[in-house]
Amino acid sequence: MRKVLCKLGRLALVLTLTVAMVSGCGAGTKNTASPAETTSRTSDGASGETSEGAAEAVTPLTVEVFDRGATGASDPTNNYWTKWIQENALKDLNLDVKFVSVPRSQEIDQLNVLMAAGTAPDICFTYDVGTIYNYYKNNGIADLTGSLEKYGSDLKAYLGEDILSRGQFKGSQYAIPAKRIVLGKYGTYIRKDWLDALNMPLPTTTEEYYQALKAFKEKNPGKVENVIPLTATSDVAWRCATILESFIEPNLSEETMYVNCPTGNFTLLLPGYAEGVRFLNKLYNEGLLDPQFALYKDDIQSDADTARGIVGSYIHTYDQPLRSSPGIMDQLKANVPAAEFVPIDTFQNADGKYFKTNYSPTGINIIVPASSKNVDGAVKYLNWMSKQPVRYYLETGEEGVNYDMVDGLPIMKAATGDMIMNSPNNFDYVLVVNGMEMDDPAKNIDVIAKSYPGYEEVFRQAYNISLNDGYILPTLMDPIDAEAQFSNTLKEKQKEIFAKAITAKPEDFDNVWNAGIQEFLESGGQAIIDERQKVWNANHQ
Repeated sequence: MRKVLCKLGRLALVLTLTVAMVSGCGAGTKNTASPAETTSRTSDGASGETSEGAAEAVTPLTVEVFDRGATGASDPTNNYWTKWIQENALKDLNLDVKFVSVPRSQEIDQLNVLMAAGTAPDICFTYDVGTIYNYYKNNGIADLTGSLEKYGSDLKAYLGEDILSRGQFKGSQYAIPAKRIVLGKYGTYIRKDWLDALNMPLPTTTEEYYQALKAFKEKNPGKVENVIPLTATSDVAWRCATILESFIEPNLSEETMYVNCPTGNFTLLLPGYAEGVRFLNKLYNEGLLDPQFALYKDDIQSDADTARGIVGSYIHTYDQPLRSSPGIMDQLKANVPAAEFVPIDTFQNADGKYFKTNYSPTGINIIVPASSKNVDGAVKYLNWMSKQPVRYYLETGEEGVNYDMVDGLPIMKAATGDMIMNSPNNFDYVLVVNGMEMDDPAKNIDVIAKSYPGYEEVFRQAYNISLNDGYILPTLMDPIDAEAQFSNTLKEKQKEIFAKAITAKPEDFDNVWNAGIQEFLESGGQAIIDERQKVWNANHQ
C-alpha cells in the first residue's frame, strides 16, 4: 500500500493550504452575471481538455448532495445553484447532471443502502475513511487512476500530489479527497499589559514564559483577586497543547509518529511528551496553573475567568478568544479597557523549533461507485469543478446578494430567496474544497480576518503562529478497528492520567505518570498500537 502522507510542515509549506471559510479569485475578480451569462464566461475560461465533450453525446451523471434539513433552506436538488451547475455542465461537458439528496444526519446509513442496492449516485462522498476502506475491500468503488490521468489535469494541479495520495490504496486512486483550507489548531495568548507593567518583553522561549507566569503570581500586575497565571480545564491535551507538544522529541520517524498516536490525536505516548506533563506539574505545584483545572469539564469557567481579567495566559484554538461566541476578547475589553491579550509563539523544542501539530489538509472524500456507468464523466465533472472560475462563482455567488466587495475582497453575507446557500460557500456543491480560498495565501488571510471586526491584525498574528513550524501527523486510509472500540474510553482515561500526574507531588510524578500510562495501554491503547503497527508494516512492504 501507499506510503505515509504527512511531512514536517514549516510555515512556508503550510501557507500554501491557508485559511478556511474564505474563497474567490483575485482582488478585482467578480461575477455578477445571470446563470446563462455565466455559462458563456465559464465555458470560455474553464473548458480546457473537458471541452471535447461538446462533440460527444450527452451523458447522464448523478451527484450526491446533503440534505441538511435546515429551516428556510432551499430544495438541495432543485435551486438556483443546481440549475447553474446543470446548465454549465451541459454546455461545457455534455453532462446531464441530476442531484440525489442524502440526509446529512444519516449519510453513512443511506450511502450504505444505496451502495448495496447498486443505485448510488455516480459521485458520492463521506467524511468517514473507514466507510471508504470497507467499500474498497469489497470492490465497491471504482479505480479512478486512468480517468484521472486522462481527464483530471486541472483537478490534479489544484489538489496536488500530497492530497491525492491520501485517497490511494496500493498506489491506485480510489477516492478524491477535498482540499482543507484551514490547518492551524492551537494558539497561546498572554496579557501584554501585565508584562508591560512589569517591564518584561513578550516571551519567546519556554523559560521566559515560565518567568512571566511567576511574575504574574508574585507581583500581580493586574491587581486582581485570585490571579490565575495560566488557566486550563480537564482537557489538558488540548488546553495545554502548545506546551506539551513542544516537549516531543524532535525528528521522530513517521513510523513512530503514526504507530504511537492512537486515533491520530493521543500524543501522550510519544517520546518526550512526559516531560511536558512534568512541566505542568511544576506549574501546578508552584501555584501557576489554575488549581481547579481538573474539575472543569468544559470551557465555561476558564473562559469566564479570562473575560473577567484575572487570567494571565490562555491556550486554546488559535482564534478562540477572538470569536463572537464565547466573546472572551469583547468581554475582557469591557471589563478591563486597558487589557491587551495577544498571541505568542513561545514554546521551543530541543531543536529550537516552535513545534505544534496542524490539521490534515484534506476534507471530505469523494468516491465513484463500482456500479457507475460514467466514471470518466464523474472525473470530468470534478475536474471542471476544480477550475477557478467555477469554484469562485459557486463559493461567492452574486455581488450585492451573497457578498459585498470590501477593499477588493468578497465579504460574505446571508442571502435570501433564490440565492440562499444551504451550506457555507456552497461547499456541498463545490466538493473539491472544504472552505473558501482566494487562490492567494495573503488574500485568504485578509478575507477571514475581516470576519473578526476589531481584531483583524490579532487574527493574522494568531493564525500565522498556529502554522509556524507546524507538523501534520501521518495518516493512512486503513481504519483501525481497535480505535473504534476503545477511543471513547481512552479519551476519559487520558484526562484522568493528566489530572493525577499534574497534581502529584514532584517526587511522585514518575510513578504516577508511569502507572497512568500502563492503565492507558491496558484500556485499549496497546491494542491500537499493535494494530497500527500491522497497518504500517502492510503499507511499507
